[in-house]
Amino acid sequence: MAVYRNKKDDNFTVLDNNTLQDDNLSWKARGILVYLLSLPPDWEVKTSEIKRHASDGITSLRSGIKELKEAGYVV
Repeated sequence: MAVYRNKKDDNFTVLDNNTLQDDNLSWKARGILVYLLSLPPDWEVKTSEIKRHASDGITSLRSGIKELKEAGYVV
């Protein structure tokens, strides 16, 4: 398997690898976290708005956010 990386000069998010490689988080929670980190700092988090941009249901979104809260990534 090959992984292709593109050099980015704009419209990208820098993430801490420790966060992405935290084995205590499910892939679902990691995906939600990456999405949240890609938003502007002044963006107000609303589950209904996040749900509009996701294919999973609201129950899945809520459980992923709960997981992030329990791990200390979301307050």
